[in-house]
Amino acid sequence: MSKWETLDEYLQEHETLIKTICQMVDSDDWESIATLSYEIWIKTRGKVNRSPITHCFDCVYIVSNCSGKKASISYLSYIGEVILGRKVKAMDSMDTKGRWFMSDWGKEKIMEVIGDEDLYDDCMVWWKQDEEE
Repeated sequence: MSKWETLDEYLQEHETLIKTICQMVDSDDWESIATLSYEIWIKTRGKVNRSPITHCFDCVYIVSNCSGKKASISYLSYIGEVILGRKVKAMDSMDTKGRWFMSDWGKEKIMEVIGDEDLYDDCMVWWKQDEEE
C-alpha cells in the first residue's frame, strides 16, 4: 500500500521537500531555486536512476549551482540529515550507464529549464572531467 492516495499527493510531497531544501540553501532567494528545481524534477522523474528523494537533491544542486548559489554536495548531505534524519548524497549514481544529468536526454531537460549551455557546462565540469578519465 502506497503512502500516497493520489499522484497529486506524491507530487506535492516532493515539491514541499524541494522547497524545504531550497530554504536551507538560500533563505533569501529560495522560491526561484525551488520553482526551477521542481520543474527539472517533474521533467526527469520518470527516467532517472535515482529515488525520488535523492533526485530532489540532485535538482536543487543543479539549479542552485547554475544560479550561483553554490550548494555543495556535503552541505546538501547535511540538509538531508536535518530534514530527513539521514544523509542524502546528491549527484551520485551507481548506474553503469552513467549519470542522468550527463545523458543527452538529461541535459536536454535541464536546458529546457535553465536555458544556458554555458551555465550547464560550468555546473557539470567536475562530472565531465570524471567521465573523461
